[in-house]
Amino acid sequence: MPYFAAAAMLGIYLYNLPLKLAFVWRAHRFGLGLGIFERRAALRRARKRLGRPKPPEKRMKFTPGRLKFTAHAGAQLLTHLKLESFSARLLIGAGDAARTALVCGAVMGLGHALRGAADGGQVDIRPAFSGSCFEGEIRGVVALRAGDVISAAALGALKSIRRG
Repeated sequence: MPYFAAAAMLGIYLYNLPLKLAFVWRAHRFGLGLGIFERRAALRRARKRLGRPKPPEKRMKFTPGRLKFTAHAGAQLLTHLKLESFSARLLIGAGDAARTALVCGAVMGLGHALRGAADGGQVDIRPAFSGSCFEGEIRGVVALRAGDVISAAALGALKSIRRG
């Protein structure tokens, strides 16, 4: 009986384990980092992965069953995500002043909406009317619990099998 209670407590703690997934995009390179409890460690891992060369790409065949599972599990997981921090520093130019203004305005709206959804952050988006460019850095941290990942995978598998 005490072993069952210990296993149940361990399961509850593992289910509620907070995971922090950090992302960094800079100069057409992308980095991801995963941390437990703390967002700074996840951001450090994501920045470190930016400098690494890309590994050889493994092509995964998406069969209809895998695609259904990914769609169902992803939709389930999106309901549990929480954007903890978001910051963006971008320089955007589309070559033409009118097009640059339209693109910059749309990206500013999206950036400020994401910053509002997060607990805070900084958004600095500047237009470059002189030419076409897209430079800068986007970074953020998304929080979720380990149990949410497990339950999303299980529910995604059930829905893809049931509707398959």
